[in-house]
Amino acid sequence: MRETFLKTLNVILLSGLLILTSCLSGSEEEATDNAFGIGDGPAVVPAPPPNCFHDTYQINDEFITRKLDVLIIPDTSGSIVDERAAIADGFDNFINLLPEEVDARVAVMLAHSSKSMRSGKLYRKGGEPTLLDVSALTVDEVKTHLRTKLMHPKVDGFGDGGETGLFSLNKSLGDEEYQAAQDEGFFRDDAALVVIFVADENDICGEYPDGVLPVPDPDKKEEMTFFTDCVSDAPQSAMNGKYQRGDYNRVITHSIVLNNLKARRGNMPLVVGGVIYNNLETMPLKGENEIGYGYLQMIEEAGGITVDLATGRYGDGLSRLGILASSAVKPEKEFNLKTAKVDLDSIKVFLDGVPANYTYVHELNQVHLQEETTILSKVDVQYCPKVEPTPTPTPTPEPTATPTPTPTPTPEPTVEPTPEPTPEPTATPTPTPEPTVEPTPEPTPEPTATPTPTPEPTVEPTPEPTPEPTPTPVPTPAPKNLMVTAGGFHTCALNSANEVRCWGRNNFGQLGLGHMNSMGDNESLDSLPAVDLGEKAVYIASGLYHNCAVLESGNVRCWGYNNLGQLGLGNTVNVGDDESPSSVSTVSLGGEALRVYLGTFYSCALLKGGAVRCWGQNANGQLGLGHLNNIGDDEVPSSISPVSVGGAVVQMDVSTVSNHVCAILDGGDVRCWGSNTYGQLGYGHMNTIGDDEVPSSQPVLSIGQKALSMATGNVHTCALLADETVRCWGGNSFGQLGYGHMMSIGDDEVPSSIASVNIEANITQISTGNFSSCAVTSSKDMVCWGQGSFGKLGQGNVNNIGDDEEPIDIPWINTGHNMRSSAGGINHTCAMTDDGSIMCFGQGSFGQLGYGNTLNIGDDEVPASVGLLPVQ
Repeated sequence: MRETFLKTLNVILLSGLLILTSCLSGSEEEATDNAFGIGDGPAVVPAPPPNCFHDTYQINDEFITRKLDVLIIPDTSGSIVDERAAIADGFDNFINLLPEEVDARVAVMLAHSSKSMRSGKLYRKGGEPTLLDVSALTVDEVKTHLRTKLMHPKVDGFGDGGETGLFSLNKSLGDEEYQAAQDEGFFRDDAALVVIFVADENDICGEYPDGVLPVPDPDKKEEMTFFTDCVSDAPQSAMNGKYQRGDYNRVITHSIVLNNLKARRGNMPLVVGGVIYNNLETMPLKGENEIGYGYLQMIEEAGGITVDLATGRYGDGLSRLGILASSAVKPEKEFNLKTAKVDLDSIKVFLDGVPANYTYVHELNQVHLQEETTILSKVDVQYCPKVEPTPTPTPTPEPTATPTPTPTPTPEPTVEPTPEPTPEPTATPTPTPEPTVEPTPEPTPEPTATPTPTPEPTVEPTPEPTPEPTPTPVPTPAPKNLMVTAGGFHTCALNSANEVRCWGRNNFGQLGLGHMNSMGDNESLDSLPAVDLGEKAVYIASGLYHNCAVLESGNVRCWGYNNLGQLGLGNTVNVGDDESPSSVSTVSLGGEALRVYLGTFYSCALLKGGAVRCWGQNANGQLGLGHLNNIGDDEVPSSISPVSVGGAVVQMDVSTVSNHVCAILDGGDVRCWGSNTYGQLGYGHMNTIGDDEVPSSQPVLSIGQKALSMATGNVHTCALLADETVRCWGGNSFGQLGYGHMMSIGDDEVPSSIASVNIEANITQISTGNFSSCAVTSSKDMVCWGQGSFGKLGQGNVNNIGDDEEPIDIPWINTGHNMRSSAGGINHTCAMTDDGSIMCFGQGSFGQLGYGNTLNIGDDEVPASVGLLPVQ
């Protein structure tokens, strides 16, 4: 796709004018057209709906726009030092893409606070020019001088090193500073403007989404700067570590700054982008790293694009920004939109007044005209902002319960010819770890992968039908969800009010409601109570029959099945079956947790500083301790040493039914340990690791490049790599690796010897189920492959995918929404939309899909046909 864009740039006309009119009414548009001398043309373009955009593009020599000002605003704090060289290299790609005939000028403005004399001013390090004029300097000189500015910025001692890009930009728009920049030859009235933020944290004035908590600043400098520069009415006494939550009168927000910027620039083209962390799934969990809130919202509101700082490969992303910049000054058939939150159904394109064919390129947030134009052509593009839907309780009513829908649910009973009947029989001692694992628990709780046959079809006859469709009053539009997890046969969601709700099978109290009745099988989720955790949750994870939550305090609380100590309480008593989770203690970890990851009957926590502790079942060495003793059944996790991984861990994964663990070290290397019967550890052999050696005794995996995130299935593993592709290895009996065959990989070869899965899209998130894998793309599409039983791949059938075809050969899942993330259970998949709503598909025998019945979804219908869940 990138090659196509670059070819397109080579054929852009040498002259072009952008006349852009963002208007909310037809009369305003006509007034602007008249002012610029644009005639009505052969056909009249209908006015757009209220509050929508109408952009007009027309070639007209009298108003040629060939000038481009580029403003780069870097975070100058010490935390981003390591990335500066690579970012500077990436900007070489940006400079290379600027067309030769464009009069471009590049400047740097530091993200400094009001206490810095450099705030709001163009930056000069020393002997290099303040303004890098492409017409006066060679391209190499521009690159060299830009590298000097980016590699050697001055630090803002007051603003926590320099984390106030919004404030600095806004200050530059004041009369005095703006005039000073114009006197130096920048902010030209007749030039398009590109603004690029560079940061590894949020902007201090940025607004956090509901439910997202700031990373504490031990020096309190962020708080002092916030009160000084971002709000007008906050008392210093409010400095309590929770400053972002106050209801203050904000004078600096992304919207305020963007509106001020637009007011200054008038009708001239504007592009806003950023090199920031934009994805929790790939962001290294270390130091003060944060999603670039403030910058992220401004970029989205302006219709720009972000480059994920986590990739370490900034050239490709900055090339895309270069394409946007070039399109801004010379639009021909590629047109930038002014908001990233576009209702795709509202887009209309007119060529000389007649409706025209187009494509929308999500990666660039551009409309591409598909018809030929002439030098005199006029193009009108109309589009409306996306209105976030209120999750409509579409609990496809009743079919009260009959779990009969083919209740052989015990997924794939005979499946996986050999793969892990229990999950990896050959796995050294206690070969069949979990047939014995559920000693008595009545409902024959399907031992790991091939859980047996949906016991309890009518297992909870008294679900008390509370059919009260009373939607909560509307103090606010109801909290959205921050994440969704899929357990073996249950599902949990964390919402923006930091509450956890779980539904589906409840045979061990895994729903955390103090009883063992399934939920979601014959009742709507809109009345589902939150799990009582005693405090707010910031992260959740689900295993086969248990869950854990990271709390606001950094403590971890777990509930559900506890036969092998997986709850970490020093006993084997289940929690949540007749008491609330808040009634038991938190897990003793010896440190503050950032994340938890749960497998079949074990759990791991990633602590601040990068240490990892694991507890629970250890029959395959999955605890990484060099022995096979269970931990947590009669001792607490803090009583044993952390896992020796060989460095600080920044991301990791343990999936619902896996018996192996993979961890990403600071720098992107990967080590895996635990069961390895199909090569799922990726070392080119099938020896278990962690049973009599520690993970650090093994080399790092050979995967070809830096890893951003991991996903571990029952007997397979996938990695999201720095080039935003996916590589998978391990067991492959259902095509879960996605290579169009069913041969295992990693048993006698290493992952770097194989290609990435053929998806032909940039991937932002991956997940794995029992024998399936899913990926979400930068275009917000979603695709799954592997075992297709119960419709868990979302294609409207139960066919396996990946066994004799590749993911590129099948359509995206028809969800009807832009997607953000996915999660896989034994036989069901849940996914979250970009606006925080949830949908689920696959096996529904226990209500794990949440639609108020026990029907499967996705086996003969697409997920879009059932709508979103009313959980919030």
